[in-house]
Amino acid sequence: MKVILGGKGIKKETPHSVRGVSLIIRIITSLTWTCFGRLLHWLRIPSFIANMTYDDLITGDHIEVYNSSLAVRISVNNRDYFFDRFTGKFNGTGYMFRTPECFNQSAGYRKALT
Repeated sequence: MKVILGGKGIKKETPHSVRGVSLIIRIITSLTWTCFGRLLHWLRIPSFIANMTYDDLITGDHIEVYNSSLAVRISVNNRDYFFDRFTGKFNGTGYMFRTPECFNQSAGYRKALT
């Protein structure tokens, strides 16, 4: 980026753009929150809602709550709702077909069928 100073045609190169600096700040902030979330997860400090699984005998609903380093996943009948771990703000929804053969609840991740 070239800047003309004082209208006399003196050109000065800027060493970096403003977008680059804001991107670096955004990356550093994201990494800091990720490391903090991983530390809390490693220390087994739950978020506002602790991990749990509940089967409602009256309605037949299956409810799961799982905490990761950055998000809380609440699953109701295979419909996932994601919330920020630190602020509790709603982040979005998802849907995944799960069967007992392809989902390992104790580890908290999905395995591919072989």
